[in-house]
Amino acid sequence: MEEFVKDKQHWDSIWPSDTEQFKTFIPKIKGFYHDWKEAEDASNVAKTFDKLIVFQQILNIFQELINYLSILDRNTIYSHFTNILYHFKELEAVKNESELMKISFDPSSGFSIMNLNLFNGNKVAIEKQIKLLFKTIIRVIKLELGFDEFVLNYIHNGLFKYFFSNYFLIKKLDLDVFLLKLLLT
Repeated sequence: MEEFVKDKQHWDSIWPSDTEQFKTFIPKIKGFYHDWKEAEDASNVAKTFDKLIVFQQILNIFQELINYLSILDRNTIYSHFTNILYHFKELEAVKNESELMKISFDPSSGFSIMNLNLFNGNKVAIEKQIKLLFKTIIRVIKLELGFDEFVLNYIHNGLFKYFFSNYFLIKKLDLDVFLLKLLLT
């Protein structure tokens, strides 16, 4: 205060310490606060949506990888995926976030996670459950292919290229360590 008021007597003469005159600004300030919160929420939704896009693109790459497997291996993996999605939708945390019930799997097109409306749910809870589903899907693929075959396919079928060509986005979304650990261990 001393920075702005050099002469205390002058300040006392111009400032009556009456804040009533500013109460008319309260609705406007509340409006600004509401607008700020909406903008902040939209920004968080956009970041979560970007994460969904990364997960979906990786799932699409794996779908392409699976299409090259023998019919028997493919059907085994698809059976696991169908089972995983069924159990995923039975989780209490998933039932509590109705948007997660929109996730689907079809053997011809793979998993679909892009039809979620992130404005209709808790983004943190949705992201947590999608990461859980994603980890489970990757583990099944690793289990069925074997780790060495998984890594070879990872490199051969474009996932390595995707990861490094989108590294800055993946890093910005704080998915780099999560994905590297999941995909390379």
